[in-house]
Amino acid sequence: MSVKVKKIGNVDWDKNLDKVFGSKFKKIVAGIVVKDVKDGLSTGQGTGKGGLGRLKASTVKSKTKKGYRFPSKPLIATGTMKKLPPVKMVSGNAEIAVAKSRSSIAMYHNEGMKPQPKREFFSVSDRAKEKIGRAIGKKVVHILKKSFRLPSKL
Repeated sequence: MSVKVKKIGNVDWDKNLDKVFGSKFKKIVAGIVVKDVKDGLSTGQGTGKGGLGRLKASTVKSKTKKGYRFPSKPLIATGTMKKLPPVKMVSGNAEIAVAKSRSSIAMYHNEGMKPQPKREFFSVSDRAKEKIGRAIGKKVVHILKKSFRLPSKL
């Protein structure tokens, strides 16, 4: 036999999560993903398993000749790919996008297409999932402390 908990303290857990966590929480989670995408591009790790991979010597040479600022970093020729627009709230959901000028080629980089290898840089990484999990945990603890007036240290 199982018991379904609907209400703990003054929190109705069957409500929409926006009402439980507050509308700003989606933006916080989106901010975690945006930071992770930018960090992944800067370090060359990307967001997928295995990182972005190394560029061929001929590609680095070509990018150097063209005068790119980051010739040896995958996906970062001019730095535009790292410029993610601000998070937008659309119909109650947080929307994250790549720079408009790069949206047409971002899909090819992220998914891969012959002869280019897949260089996943725009997804929710395991690192970001861990941070989001911690943020959710902190929020739940905060709600429970507020509801039950628990001691400050658990």
